[in-house]
Amino acid sequence: MDEINTFIDTVQSTKKVFVKSLVTNSTIAEGLNNFIDAQTAYTKEAAKATLSSATVIANELSKINEQLWNGKSLRNLQEKMSDDLYSSFWKEAFKRYTPSMKY
Repeated sequence: MDEINTFIDTVQSTKKVFVKSLVTNSTIAEGLNNFIDAQTAYTKEAAKATLSSATVIANELSKINEQLWNGKSLRNLQEKMSDDLYSSFWKEAFKRYTPSMKY
């Protein structure tokens, strides 16, 4: 994260040097520098949120990969499908079954 913040500071400092070099009106320069400071804060927060979400996603994908490697997810899916198939088969079969009372 420090490298990202350093890069952001470098880009934003370059913008400030540009404003200092080319803008002669102090009111306009102050407004532009305030805008650059707001951009800096926003960009750092956006980078922090992006890094945080990427870390969470990577951790979850790692867990899923481990479950797939161990076969847990596949076994659970097979059991669920088997249970669903078995229960739905008999449910449908008995819907149409009407026993006769003749002996």
